[in-house]
Amino acid sequence: MKKFSTKHTRDTKNPQMYREHFMGAFFGSLQLIGYGLVGLIHAFLPEIKMFQFFTSSGIIRAYKSLEESYRHDLEIQKIFSLERLEYVQKHRGK
Repeated sequence: MKKFSTKHTRDTKNPQMYREHFMGAFFGSLQLIGYGLVGLIHAFLPEIKMFQFFTSSGIIRAYKSLEESYRHDLEIQKIFSLERLEYVQKHRGK
């Protein structure tokens, strides 16, 4: 069976096949939707203890996953700075 990829899934330091990219993007996006929904509940009911840092922690974990994937270095540099990218690269996997 021939493996399928696209320019987008190949052109990073950590290339992926289409299926691998689909699974990560699809389920990561579902998680972010879930974090957003919990964030909306938290906006109305801030005293529910289990929701107090659920959304922010989920977003931070999602960012950490992107940082460690080796696939988003240009975005990290563009959105934050070259210094942030260098810090990320130096501390990956620790």
